[in-house]
Amino acid sequence: EFGGIGYPYEVKPSEIQGMGVFATRLIMPNEPIGEYWGTKVPAGVAGASIATRGHYCITVRDGLVIDAADVMCPMKYVNHSCSPNAFVQVVGDGFISRAKTPIKCGSEITIDYAHSAETEADLLPCKCGSKFCRGYTASKEFIKAIMRYK
Repeated sequence: EFGGIGYPYEVKPSEIQGMGVFATRLIMPNEPIGEYWGTKVPAGVAGASIATRGHYCITVRDGLVIDAADVMCPMKYVNHSCSPNAFVQVVGDGFISRAKTPIKCGSEITIDYAHSAETEADLLPCKCGSKFCRGYTASKEFIKAIMRYK
């Protein structure tokens, strides 16, 4: 399990949203930060989980989702930013977060969710505060497609 003594982050309250993950030392580009882990479930089951317990699910591939709602996975608290300092690398049936840029001690670690969205109701407002903020956590392509038909 990533987290705790010896790992480069801590979980604490975030100005972006709820809890966040913060660097406890300088993290260099491409350095592994932590693993997103949880229960592997079919996408339909994960959809029910998202609706009832929160957004702690990440799609690994078509039909398979990692649901971290009921586990103590610190990486589930990594918040979205339209100008992220980290990225997610798929490794087998899981994910590892890696630094995209140098992350200073005390900085919040963020990724770009760039999730899919089918309707305007699927667009989650973004609170990242970046000067490049898209206004939503969905990918640019989905936002443009939805707004075109609004």
